Amino acid sequence: MKTLILWADALRRSYVTKENMPFLYKLSKTHGLVSIKPSFGFSQASWFTGVYPNKHGEFSTFKNGKNKIKTKLLKFIPNRLRPFAFNLIRYLKGNDYISHFIDVNKMDSFSLTREKYYHHNTLNIKTLFDYFKENNISYMIYYWPLIIENGKTRLTLFTKGSDLAKTKKSIKLIRKTNHDVYFFHLSELDGFGHTYGPDSNQIKIKLREQDWLIERLVREFDPEKTNILIWSDHGMLPIKGLVNIEDNLPKNNRYLALIESTMAKFWFYDEEIKEEILARLKKVKHGHILSKAEQKKFNVDFKDNENYEEIFLADPGYLIFPNVFQNRPIKGAHGYDYSNKDELAVLITNKPTVRKQGNMVDMLPTILNLLKIKYDSIDGSSLV
Repeated sequence: MKTLILWADALRRSYVTKENMPFLYKLSKTHGLVSIKPSFGFSQASWFTGVYPNKHGEFSTFKNGKNKIKTKLLKFIPNRLRPFAFNLIRYLKGNDYISHFIDVNKMDSFSLTREKYYHHNTLNIKTLFDYFKENNISYMIYYWPLIIENGKTRLTLFTKGSDLAKTKKSIKLIRKTNHDVYFFHLSELDGFGHTYGPDSNQIKIKLREQDWLIERLVREFDPEKTNILIWSDHGMLPIKGLVNIEDNLPKNNRYLALIESTMAKFWFYDEEIKEEILARLKKVKHGHILSKAEQKKFNVDFKDNENYEEIFLADPGYLIFPNVFQNRPIKGAHGYDYSNKDELAVLITNKPTVRKQGNMVDMLPTILNLLKIKYDSIDGSSLV
């Protein structure tokens, strides 16, 4: 039986209503809708492995590793072209994971958490693709601008990155090929949520479009002969205030800081500066330093300090600004402590679900269960 997996980025549970997304709403009413707790720190590895970050070792995009990012050549390229040049150079070297991009003057202090996409297994933990290979499951992933087909990656340089263009391309790929698993990614809802806010009129218009695009893709398959899974990686909250960390930090090179939108990671080169910075952070309103108990709760209690030494986490709805990702404040964000239901992700399928709540680690066993593939002992369990 074929399997269609649609990743609708930033599709939060409350978006799926009869008014906003009639097709998805009808599908969810037939077999149910599962709220999914995202993986803390945006690690896709939890989805592909079925285990939490403290086992697979990945946490967000950047870390303080040995192999620092080389940015010397990028400084001669115009700012708007740097992200494309950066990833193209990496791709030509065999590194096909599309990375986020930050200021080149800051980026060279860090290492990339991941260089290659997940079908190149660098985790020493079985991934979804290992199970596919072992069981002769053919697959195609369209994660613009990459097409990954049975372990081989190619670029689609001349295809636009809009969700409409990606849907049209996906339909062509479906009609030209015959795979067991198809995996497609729609991304524009995330950008609209950041730019206009998750409760804006622009979002409502975008939801109708997303629903129509998803319906077009689903209609390419026979629902009686296809496993259909439509899922998201996170929801989104409206921004209600800003938190300025940068002005509270000392200006010296005795520590390393990566200030992101909702969390800031720190590494220290001596105990004195660590004590000073932690004391300063404790006075910052609308956020707190992640405790050891919280690190364990979020499954980010790593064995080493490559991913972080200490973390400052903003309160839900507050944006840390300035940060390395935005040059001006945004109106929606995600990546908090998941205490607000609107940050939860969602899973909608055409198969009966056994629970109403799940975690990102449940996605791998759910897919394998639908394909009747036995899997190893992992953190997640099947939702169907």
